Amino acid sequence: LMPLMSSDLVPTTGDAFDALMDRISEILQGAKHSQYEADHQRHQKVSDFLARYEISAEVALALRSLPLERQVEITAPDLTGAKNPSAVLMSRIQRKGHGKGDGVTSARGEVNGFLQAFQFDDDAKRSFLELRPEQQNLIMRDDGVGDYRRC
Repeated sequence: LMPLMSSDLVPTTGDAFDALMDRISEILQGAKHSQYEADHQRHQKVSDFLARYEISAEVALALRSLPLERQVEITAPDLTGAKNPSAVLMSRIQRKGHGKGDGVTSARGEVNGFLQAFQFDDDAKRSFLELRPEQQNLIMRDDGVGDYRRC
């Protein structure tokens, strides 16, 4: 795996937010339309859940680092009446989200490292986290396409 905190991985000229958003657009446009449409509803359902219960960014990141099927499963029961919806959701993620040896903890750490290394604003982070894990990996492993990556 490519280290994310390397000294050559810093924002360069231009706005890092614009570079990330441009690359996200490229990734989404290149995705197979049918696959994108099939997953779009499930992603939207998870996004709506996160917004409805005002889930913290940290917990949303943990959820979004899971495969989409697990995200949908974990967010299926509603959180109506929960005093701290973010804590309840994190508990579900910890109980149900991690299969033995599935690499989710490592993937979440890699995503966290990427987002912290470039200090994107909340809108850019949210857009990035809404991508499927394989799309996030394309952006994190980008070799020079995004200005946020290279000096």
